[in-house]
Amino acid sequence: MARATRPLLKKQGRVLTPVATKGRGRALATTFWGRAWCDNLAAYASLLNRLDRGRTYLRGGMVIDLQVLPGTVTALVSGSDIYEIAVRIKPMPEPRWKAVVKACAGKIDSVVELLAGRFDESVMAHVCRQGTGLFPAPAEITYECSCPDGARGDGSASTSPPRSTASACASTRTRSSCSGCAASPTPTSSPAPPPA
Repeated sequence: MARATRPLLKKQGRVLTPVATKGRGRALATTFWGRAWCDNLAAYASLLNRLDRGRTYLRGGMVIDLQVLPGTVTALVSGSDIYEIAVRIKPMPEPRWKAVVKACAGKIDSVVELLAGRFDESVMAHVCRQGTGLFPAPAEITYECSCPDGARGDGSASTSPPRSTASACASTRTRSSCSGCAASPTPTSSPAPPPA
């Protein structure tokens, strides 16, 4: 289906950016920040069904277009038809950003160390803590899909409490890759901090 649709979409002027998993194995995220992003999302029971389905589509080469813009990720996924997916992430509230910056001030030696995730456990705890760290909670993520089940909503409907991501995030430093998630806007790059 995707092969037959690509020429039509290109004729319509749509430039497609397909996603291909790199390397071998099941890893979708290969950087510290990509793994930490995936760990955060996987910590929320309300998102698990969508994440599992997204991983399957991504590993199967069915994500034929992925566009990442500030606060929004859109994708075209080839299934029994071509489905449009939009994921929106609310900007981080300024007080939360300032609290993270204050907690980490003077504890990160360089941008290189920050990007590689090389900093002490206290910084890790602040950066990855659910609700007060850098990563969004399900209520800060909305999604919609033109797929048959009409997926819409935010992940806040869960009755199960999230597992702690502080320890999961810390473990991303020692793993070479995580099983990842297709919902990650940039599974192999760093999350962009909000404007100062």
